[in-house]
Amino acid sequence: MNPLELPEILYRLGFFLTPWVRAEDKSYLYCEFRPRALAASIRVNRTWRDTLTPFLWTVFDDTQMNRFYIPQATYDANSRYFRSFKVSSPNTATVPHQATQLRHLDISGWIHTRHASKLIRANPHLTELKWVIMSKTMDQDLLSTHLLTALTASLEKLQILSIEQLQACHTHYFPWVLTGLPSLKHLSIRNCSEIEPCDAASFDEPFPALTVLRLACDWYTNPGLAQLVRFCPDLERLFLNPGADCPVAELAKNLRECCPRLISIECQDPYEAFQVGVMMTSDDYAVLIGATKALAHLEMPIGDLDLEIYQALMEHAPSLETLDLYICGDAAENFSNANRLLAACPRLKYFALRNYLLEWNPEAGLALFANPWNCRNLEAIVLDGFATLFDAEENSEDGDSSQEADDWQDGHEEEERRVEDGESERYVIDDTEEQAPGDDPDYYSDGYYDDNGIEEQLGSENFNTLCDALAQQFTPAADPELQELQAFVAKAGWELDACPTRRMESLTLPHKQALLSAFFKRAATLPRLRTMYLNGFKFIKSSCK
Repeated sequence: MNPLELPEILYRLGFFLTPWVRAEDKSYLYCEFRPRALAASIRVNRTWRDTLTPFLWTVFDDTQMNRFYIPQATYDANSRYFRSFKVSSPNTATVPHQATQLRHLDISGWIHTRHASKLIRANPHLTELKWVIMSKTMDQDLLSTHLLTALTASLEKLQILSIEQLQACHTHYFPWVLTGLPSLKHLSIRNCSEIEPCDAASFDEPFPALTVLRLACDWYTNPGLAQLVRFCPDLERLFLNPGADCPVAELAKNLRECCPRLISIECQDPYEAFQVGVMMTSDDYAVLIGATKALAHLEMPIGDLDLEIYQALMEHAPSLETLDLYICGDAAENFSNANRLLAACPRLKYFALRNYLLEWNPEAGLALFANPWNCRNLEAIVLDGFATLFDAEENSEDGDSSQEADDWQDGHEEEERRVEDGESERYVIDDTEEQAPGDDPDYYSDGYYDDNGIEEQLGSENFNTLCDALAQQFTPAADPELQELQAFVAKAGWELDACPTRRMESLTLPHKQALLSAFFKRAATLPRLRTMYLNGFKFIKSSCK
């Protein structure tokens, strides 16, 4: 008998015929549905079809699969094979009635909340659930009933829960809902409102398995958020919104009293916090940092690394392993205090200083290297935010530099005008890839390069081709200054692995020889350092490539 007629062997073969193609960064967000190879295999004979068909339907993601015309009868018949189901379009409104073995469920755009709750109840083996409540016009009491009924079902295996846009629907019951999820480890609450405090004495048991809590909500409209941490005795990681309305005193008190294992405090979205513009004060940050017994990881947007924050961090110097600070100020103490921290944190593995406004003076950065560092375990360092324009002294010596920058800007504005008028043919890409059976003929389209929606405009294949083409323009072989930079870092035992694609930035770094020299001189004293980033330039140790 032919071994390829044995279902057991074909089943193993199915794992190598995945219809989902991941991007190079292995991010789930960039998976594409490419079923050509698997679909062809299913057509070989009946045995192949029966064995391999479940692999075609294991994951259903409407953001990709709606590009194909799938008859309703086919959808219904194969929904029993679904193990991961994602719906983000209101057009995908049909409930997969036979989907009762789901492990992952993502409802990000389904407006039929009643149907969504029914689907949740039909899948008691769920381990991950994301639910964006979209029915804002629905009667809120009815919505509350559907939500609580769904979540209080027997989801004993649920480990990851994300709830978004839950609004005004008896959310003071929310903590009681969570007590019915004994295996819950990760909880995310985003853009919800009116989560009220509850009577803590009424709880028989806290959330015994919860270790990660994400609170991405407005504090003012959710007075019960700070209380949630009191029910998480095993909490290890806390993500929060560092807004000015954060009840820091209450939150810190609850963390000290009820979360002895907390080792990580992180901002849900540092750049969004800067855009909102109203953050906690330095005193508030110091209080929050002091709420933990042994802080190991901190990622937070702050104004400046001033004395208050520095002193709070020094209390955790023996335990700090990750320190990632997003800064919007340009005070000189940022680098001097950072230098003192690096001299006092022996367990530090990752260190990053980023300036949101890109306004640091490279000369001020030399203060970071004023004294020796005591962090021999450091594996990666990121310095980002130095001014990207030419130095004033360089501009005065070379009068063409300023004119060259002005000409570049004028040309860029003229090109934008031509693009808007439909005149430009810049970066036009001809898609010659053979179309897969069932592909939407309009999905891959020609287009031009811009910063807004380029991936949607070109399609992922063309977008990757364009990125590769642009990267070629900024390789050391194509730029004399990058060749000089590559030779400089090679002498120190490093290699230039990536560089910014914006011309104005790629021209600046080689002029900052003092900062570069200090950077690599200090790297020579750190035996475990393997990766360094400086203003978007990535350097890796030659022995690690």
